[in-house]
Parts: sequence; C-alpha cells; structure tokens
Amino acid sequence: MKNRWFCAFIGLLLVACEKKPEGIVLQFSGPAQGTSYSIVCIDPVGRDFQTAIDSIFAVIDQSLSTYQPNSTISRFNREDSLVTDDLHFREMLSQSDKVYQLTGGLFDPTVMPLVRAWGFGPEKVPEMRMANLDSIKKLVGFPQVVFDSEEPSLIRKKQPGVQLDFNAIAQGYTVDVLADFLEKEGIYHYMIEIGGEVRAKGKNPEGKLWTLGIEQPLEIEGISVMSAIVNLNNRALATSGNYRKFYIKDGVKYAHTIDPFSGYPVNHTLLSASVLAETCATADAYATAFMVMGFERAWKFLEENPELGLEAYFISSSKGEGWEIRMTEGMERVVEVP
Repeated sequence: MKNRWFCAFIGLLLVACEKKPEGIVLQFSGPAQGTSYSIVCIDPVGRDFQTAIDSIFAVIDQSLSTYQPNSTISRFNREDSLVTDDLHFREMLSQSDKVYQLTGGLFDPTVMPLVRAWGFGPEKVPEMRMANLDSIKKLVGFPQVVFDSEEPSLIRKKQPGVQLDFNAIAQGYTVDVLADFLEKEGIYHYMIEIGGEVRAKGKNPEGKLWTLGIEQPLEIEGISVMSAIVNLNNRALATSGNYRKFYIKDGVKYAHTIDPFSGYPVNHTLLSASVLAETCATADAYATAFMVMGFERAWKFLEENPELGLEAYFISSSKGEGWEIRMTEGMERVVEVP
C-alpha cells in the first residue's frame, strides 16, 4: 500500500511539473548582429515587445558592433583614448577581464589586430605578412586597455593600434540583456536565441523544459544535423566551432579562432565546444576560450575550476572517420541523443 501511494504521488508530481504555463505564446524573430534571432515567451496579457526588442538590438550595436563605424567600440579602435559612459561597452570590458584573468589570457578581446590580419575582421581580406606577425602580437594583451582612476569615464590604450573585438561574448551578452528585459516585464517562461547562443527560463508552451540542439560539425553550409539535444533548466548554452568560419589558402586551412599567444589560427582536433552556464555571456566567452585551448587543456580547466559551475560538450575529430564526443557529468544529465 505504501508503495502505491508513493507511486501515485510521483505520478501527480510529474503531471504538475508538465503543467502548461498560463498566458499567450509570443514569438519574435528576424535578422540581427549579422545572424538571426528568435524569441519565444509566454506573457499573461499578450503584449507586443517588438519595438522594445528592436531598440535593444540597436543600442547594443551602437555600442559593440565593429561593423558600425560610429559605434563605441569602433571609435575606441580608431582613437588612442575614449571618454564614454556607455554602460554596455564598460560591462563588456568588465566581464571580458574576468574571463581573461581566469583563462590566463587565452580569452582576449584585444586579439582584433590579429583577427583583421588573418582576414576575419569586417574587411574579410587577409592582410597577414609573416614578417609583421611579431609587431602585430605586441598590440595584443588585455592589460593594454587602461581605466583612468582619476577620470572614471576615460579609457586609454598603452600604445596606438590596440583594438577590441567583443564578437566572442557580445551575442551571449545581448541574450542576457533581452532576458533581463523580459523578466523586468514579468515574463518568466522564455527562450531567447541569437545565432545559436541561447538562454531559457521556466517551461515551454507544452509545460516541458526548453530544448536546443547541438549541431554535428559539418562544413556544408545550409545543412544541419543534430549531435545532441540539450534540456535547458534555467540555463544558457553557447557553442563555438571552427567548422564553418574558415578559408583555405595555398592548401592550408585557416580557422577564425585565433590564439592570442602564438598569433596564429588554432590548429588542433577540437571542432566545437558547447558550454552550459548561468548567463549566456559566460557560456559564450568560455566556449571561445575552450576552442583556443583545445580539448585537453579545456578539460583540465573544467576540472580545476568547478566553482564556475560550467558544463561542456566537446566534439573533436578522430583519427579515423567521424568524431569523438566527450562531455562533463553535468552535461550528461541534460543531454538526449536525437
């Protein structure tokens, strides 16, 4: 009898867990930040947030986009110093510095001169001359961006030519800004996705956890095959990979992830890194850092920094055909094979 009551209780609990959220399902989507975005949320009164969403994208682009010539980051990249109270720009500096310190400089937004030189900047034209590599590397290093203690709004460079690139964290950060906006509006069931970077909270319209797929690392544009499905329980997921953004020159493949120490595009077997974290900016930044590290160093980093609360899913090329998949224990608990 006791077991029957226990089973009945568990059954009721499962039903309660899958209770559909009350409200009107809203969907917003479109182009943004050089990619696309999608937002699904459940609002008790069915409000239209499109204008507010467009405004958030516009404000962040005016702050962080290297493709906007008059954005805060573009002005900083052109000038030797900048006076600004731009909160998004300063928040990106602050969050980037934390990851820079913890990764020993492997996540470094000042890698922009190398990104441009290898042809992955806004110009998309390789300018690298091997004789210039050492001089370009001297411009890289986050401590070269200096805050003035006497003038809080002043940000300086230690030398001309230092440039910033927040592309490895900005999309995740934008997801977080949109999530904060929705929560301030009283919405607690949502999934926000920008270019594959995602943050979810609450339940989907069916009363279940939101899910997102991790792609197999196929180099064929327009074809997507899922390697795994992740159940997002109030978490963010970001993926970084070298299987799409690359070019081949003189028979050599150059990937878009640049090692700030060697100055070269990374060259190892890790094809993609997907990271679970509390915020999407954190997931985005560490996914990029892990792609710089390669699998072995990334796995060791996770073992040595459990307090960060990160979970990861790695796909590497194997010696034969196909891929090798490794994931943390926490990721195993939320992953399903499609």
